[in-house]
Amino acid sequence: MLRRTMKSLSLALAIVLLVTASPAMAALLVPGSNVAPTATGAPPAVALATVGPVNFVSVDTPPSFSGTLTSKVYNNYVGNPFGAGRLTFTYQMTNNGPDSLERLVTVNFTGFQTDVNFNGAGAVPVLVDRSANGKIVGWDYSGSPGVPAGGSSALLVVHTNALAFQNTTASIINGSVAAVASLGPIPEPASLGLLGLAGMTLIRRRSR
Repeated sequence: MLRRTMKSLSLALAIVLLVTASPAMAALLVPGSNVAPTATGAPPAVALATVGPVNFVSVDTPPSFSGTLTSKVYNNYVGNPFGAGRLTFTYQMTNNGPDSLERLVTVNFTGFQTDVNFNGAGAVPVLVDRSANGKIVGWDYSGSPGVPAGGSSALLVVHTNALAFQNTTASIINGSVAAVASLGPIPEPASLGLLGLAGMTLIRRRSR
């Protein structure tokens, strides 16, 4: 009996180690945490939608940086650990200078699973962090040279379990800030329906 129990425990431990060591989920980013991004493969040849390259300029005078941001969304991106048809968002910055770029803030990932990666040449973030409510995914270059003037970031990749996307606004930061058009996920229709149902239930309870 003891041997069977030990074998069962050993098998369970082996399964746990196999799952946690899987490279597909090596950069799973949960709300309130940060991770170092991992390398992933190149995106599919055709994107579902593209915004950019869109010009941005910092709000200070004279501007401390300017450049472009290109954001795209794909489905069936090889390497997305959340299943077929789930969306992957990519972001890539170029920097015209004069200062380097230290941070890119992307939205709105509330309620979704995220796995953060990079692909290709260019500056790679030191860490990627996520706000406690899950909304913001921030690509952080602090403690590194950042994205230098005349350079570009690597392709910044966030795999999600989202099924729908929308136009959003990203922020680029280095002391000053610039806002720029971007892409991000939106709640599934089923989720919106559940939220509406919950709201109606709450209203009914209050009216009693």
